[in-house]
Amino acid sequence: MSKQVKDILETHDTGCPHGITFAIHQDKDECIALFGRSGWPGLKPQFICWNSDVENRTMYHTEEELQNAYVDKVKVVADDFIIIELFAILGDETMGIRKVSDSVAILGGEYD
Repeated sequence: MSKQVKDILETHDTGCPHGITFAIHQDKDECIALFGRSGWPGLKPQFICWNSDVENRTMYHTEEELQNAYVDKVKVVADDFIIIELFAILGDETMGIRKVSDSVAILGGEYD
């Protein structure tokens, strides 16, 4: 099964001692929120902010929902800036979409 955002936030390491900013994208171009984590081991990631331009146009409305979302791609832009792109969520089973449950289908990826 694919990793969730919370897994990447807690474990991804670039070796950057001053910390990492994680930009959560709902597609390759649209950032919906930012998280940060210190470079020191054992410190938890912190929610920074929602992108106010897309906050109401995403299916994620809480930090918890966002952290439980499944990751499609992780892109290291710099040692201290990571983009986490989420799987595209669609409402039907057309165009190669894999059904995950009765109410959620995800395009791409592999699931157990």
